[in-house]
Amino acid sequence: MNHGAGSRRVPSLEIERKRVLAAVEDLDGGPPTGPVIFRRMQERATGSDSGERPEAGPNQGDQSLLYPALHSLEADWRVQATWQSDAKGIRHRTYRRRRLLPRRLVGSQRS
Repeated sequence: MNHGAGSRRVPSLEIERKRVLAAVEDLDGGPPTGPVIFRRMQERATGSDSGERPEAGPNQGDQSLLYPALHSLEADWRVQATWQSDAKGIRHRTYRRRRLLPRRLVGSQRS
């Protein structure tokens, strides 16, 4: 039985999505780019931050699932991606966690 391309995710992609989302949430300052997110994921994986317990996941030095995970999170509206130019005019794709607010129902407005 064929479930279609989007109906089932590879388990390692699910793990990578969780790691990417945690790394995006951890980063302070400006919106992070892919390489910044990857470095943060490596820091979390090795436990180099404040003696944290290392994370488990796919090969820690492998970034082959980073961009598929970012694109998947963007498609699921969990992460927002935008293009930003630096001081030299070079454009970089930046990512931030989407803060979804509940939408107000049209018929449920108070008077």
